[in-house]
Amino acid sequence: MSRFVLRRLLVAVPLLFAASIVTFLLVTNIGTPLKIENAIAKPGHSAEQVASLRRQFGIGEPPVERYQDWVTGFVKGDWGKNQDEQDQATDLGADPGHRPPAHRGFDHLGAAGCAGGHHRAIRQYTAFDYSMTFLAFLFFSIPAAVLAGFLKEFGAIKLNPWLREPSVSTPMAHRLAVFGLIAGSS
Repeated sequence: MSRFVLRRLLVAVPLLFAASIVTFLLVTNIGTPLKIENAIAKPGHSAEQVASLRRQFGIGEPPVERYQDWVTGFVKGDWGKNQDEQDQATDLGADPGHRPPAHRGFDHLGAAGCAGGHHRAIRQYTAFDYSMTFLAFLFFSIPAAVLAGFLKEFGAIKLNPWLREPSVSTPMAHRLAVFGLIAGSS
């Protein structure tokens, strides 16, 4: 058993490292931070203000240094500030009364998922296990497969001949125009 745990830990370390690099790349390449965008869009902004914000966010630093700072802060529990910059991001969940209801809902869903997963792991190959596997397949895989089928049928198979000789009937043109007016006015 200890060899199994050791092997899993040895696999988890490089996997965690790779996941942290991917997460860092996604977060840093998502775009210019909103605070900098707002400072640039504000009339009469100064270049010093924008440069100060860029230094605050570490945008001018090399990516390796930014990654090291990011990982160091994450390990120390310094996850930055929330959008109002009043509280540390890690303080948001300190008082359950101040958490939004959606967060509490996720807590309940996570607890229910863990309980169900443990129950299924303990009682493998039972009717409950098979029924939960079927329900997971039914509600996760089937809708995606049906959507893919519809997209294939109407987005590829029936669209290609229409693109060769496009024609729209008058009633369909009226429906499309009404839809465009309704969608454009909202």
